[in-house]
Amino acid sequence: MPLEWFPKLCDASAESLADWRLVGRGVGIHWPKLDEDFSVRGLLVPESVHQRQQSM
Repeated sequence: MPLEWFPKLCDASAESLADWRLVGRGVGIHWPKLDEDFSVRGLLVPESVHQRQQSM
């Protein structure tokens, strides 16, 4: 995924990017200095697939 899709990450310092942790038993990634969170699934599976699964 292009880093440009994530403005907070794209504009962050190397120090802020290096400070991350897995959350929710490994289902998410959190950058405390950036106050940014992503689910691992959300990064790996396009949103259109999520929407189709929810409508079933």
